[in-house]
Amino acid sequence: MDIQDFLKLPYNIRTQVYFHLNGTFTNIQPPAIADLYDSKSIDLFDATKKKTVLERNYLDKLYPTFAPFIDIFEYNPQIVLEWLKYSLWLRYDAIVLDCLRLNHSYEGSLIGWLDWLDLRSDLNLAYFNSKGVLQTWYSQLEYSNWIIAREPLDITDLEVSYLRLNMEYIRPSRISRVLESFEKKKLLNDIYEVRFETEADNPHNYDSIIPINPEEQADLQITDTTDTNQGLLSFDNGAGASDDDGESRKKRKKKSSSPDNGLVLYDAGVSEVIGYLKKMKKLMKLSTRGDVLYDSLINGHGLRDRRNNAINYLVKRKIQDITLTRLTDLTNYGFSDLTKWDNLRKLSLINVSKCDMNMVILPKSCQTLQLRNIANLTWFNICEDDVGDMAISSTIDERSEISYSVSHLKHDARKYYQHRAKLWKILGSLNRITISHVEEITNKVVIPKTLYDDYRIRLFSCPKGTRILCI
Repeated sequence: MDIQDFLKLPYNIRTQVYFHLNGTFTNIQPPAIADLYDSKSIDLFDATKKKTVLERNYLDKLYPTFAPFIDIFEYNPQIVLEWLKYSLWLRYDAIVLDCLRLNHSYEGSLIGWLDWLDLRSDLNLAYFNSKGVLQTWYSQLEYSNWIIAREPLDITDLEVSYLRLNMEYIRPSRISRVLESFEKKKLLNDIYEVRFETEADNPHNYDSIIPINPEEQADLQITDTTDTNQGLLSFDNGAGASDDDGESRKKRKKKSSSPDNGLVLYDAGVSEVIGYLKKMKKLMKLSTRGDVLYDSLINGHGLRDRRNNAINYLVKRKIQDITLTRLTDLTNYGFSDLTKWDNLRKLSLINVSKCDMNMVILPKSCQTLQLRNIANLTWFNICEDDVGDMAISSTIDERSEISYSVSHLKHDARKYYQHRAKLWKILGSLNRITISHVEEITNKVVIPKTLYDDYRIRLFSCPKGTRILCI
């Protein structure tokens, strides 16, 4: 199809095409991590094949610049070479530019947010697809002239509210300089989301990490000192557990916080970013990956070693959206207390091994809940398992192919109203819930029938035979 003819199509048709592309503009498709682990055979690259002069030029001149973003694909050098070829012209492609312009018109909801990138010691705007492959990047002037100034829907009052500071794509050793550059260029107000990463969880871990002796690592034990005067969670060596009980709290506190006897909760780069959060006036979303960052930054009932690393209360009041990914147990410390985030509107839990919603305390303002890729989900305990007598029908929902029961008002009015009052009391302001790709649901999912009929509660890829009780 001719590109000019395609660009003349109505914008809603082009939008659907770009939506199904899912932010991937090339045929570079690295295999999924699950495929690498599950595959019984591995296709090795032929190292004896000689590179052409052009390929050697790519590797000599372009690779050093983009190595931090593509070196994770070095297990397949062919992917790296293909990416370097695309990097010369893809950012000027008419289809890519049109997609980014429509993405700007939809305020980043078409293909996703853009990340601030530290490229050639300068701040650029870049787009990574869902598999972490860098697709394209632009300087601030280029993005303003090529994308924003040529917005196709003639919407003049759009705000560029889809720019993110993602620690995954910034060298840990350069975080301080990058933040200083943001402040110097007065771009801190152009950050609407911060995604926290630690070196241990970051696949783009460029800098060297101090190795830990495996014997010492096996002896590490977590010691949770819940004393109100101490308030520390330290990682002490197992030999320290035999210290005399008479040791003073002051000495024990000094020992637990000493870098020679314990491990820091997270990287220094995370602390530096926290220090700049107050200066990001338009910040409205936070994302974390891993248990440590969630328990130390988000959960009000989590770790207590936050002396100078806690997120300021004024910052918490600005946050409307929180995304938590790759958690082992959402309630590892008893409760998941999110009540300090007063203006939280949306909570997303993604890639969680165990999630017990009865132990989650949501703020009153939370309206949207997204649960995705959950291994074990326990829903709110609204009623007992033996309430089947209050259901009059069991059908298969054509939207999700899940069997559910519908309660009836006339069957037992008193019990019905009791359960409905309890349900709305627990859900609070929640009126949009999405549950998808859940491996196991341990109890019955009780939800309001009005929200389900209005498509404000949606379930996808749940276990076969999941019972949904609509009240």
